[in-house]
Amino acid sequence: MNGLTARAREIGTWHGSTFPGKSNADVALKMAEEVGEVCGAQVRCDEIAAGTRDGDPEAAEEQMATELGDVMIVWLTLCGRHNLDPQDVLDRRWAEIEQRRWKSQA
Repeated sequence: MNGLTARAREIGTWHGSTFPGKSNADVALKMAEEVGEVCGAQVRCDEIAAGTRDGDPEAAEEQMATELGDVMIVWLTLCGRHNLDPQDVLDRRWAEIEQRRWKSQA
């Protein structure tokens, strides 16, 4: 068993005992909430870097790490609830995405 799969099982056990009765939809909505928090953290990082907001850049990066960790925990929870191996999910998607050859126009 790989690290992501083992961690997903651990998180699934914790989630089931900590949040009994939560539906898959509840967990998916939690994912949306956490992604919103990542967006907010990114705005803070960008504003501090641009000098348009006061703050400690290291603290802002630590907040980003926290929010990304929350997204990963919810993602692993959803993988477990759908009996998906997270490493397999990641590997399959990456195998497809890495073949893309378009360039961003940003």
